[in-house]
Amino acid sequence: MKSQKGKGSTLIVYDLYLDKQSNSNLALSPRLLHKEIHNIISEVNMKRRTGILDVWETKEAGPATSFHSLEESHNRASVVNFARAETWPDELHINGEVQLCNYSRDNTSAVQLLVKLLIQHLEPSVAYLLFIGRGPGPLPHLLKSFSWKRGKPLLL
Repeated sequence: MKSQKGKGSTLIVYDLYLDKQSNSNLALSPRLLHKEIHNIISEVNMKRRTGILDVWETKEAGPATSFHSLEESHNRASVVNFARAETWPDELHINGEVQLCNYSRDNTSAVQLLVKLLIQHLEPSVAYLLFIGRGPGPLPHLLKSFSWKRGKPLLL
């Protein structure tokens, strides 16, 4: 197989803080959040390979991790494309990340759209985001970081 060294991946790490105006019914229901992320993955024209919902209490309430393995346009077992969200209901907090490789095309816009739609659907009061470029090839490097508050334009 021809080396794709240098193409690397795009990773967005996020922390979302909820308040009374947030869509907490969606954000803090493990089952609903897991399904919503699955729907958003389809909406950004990515294909979900598999998903795991790991709950600490029930599928309806409580802390959980929603993990989705994604396909890019190739099937290399060594490449990991994923979307993950972890909920902290008592703190009204969700953190996670989305990573897509750029093996056959630049997937930066798909990563950005996936995170943007998640933020729009959950309506947090504030979001903190890190955009990271990764290997193989380039060393991990921060592309940009910023915070966003509800009511401001969400420009990723």
